[in-house]
Amino acid sequence: MNRWIIGVLILLLVGGSIYMFTNKNDYKEAPYAAGMNFDLEKVEPFITFIIHSIG
Repeated sequence: MNRWIIGVLILLLVGGSIYMFTNKNDYKEAPYAAGMNFDLEKVEPFITFIIHSIG
């Protein structure tokens, strides 16, 4: 009985997480999910400075 309950809970967790991630249509938050929580316009001059100082 305990294995059955644990199996159902794991199935609900996996199914719920798949449902949650596939139904999210807000693509504006995708960079935050990828760990890029900074403004790219502010970072671009720094990256170009690094590239020019190396090369």
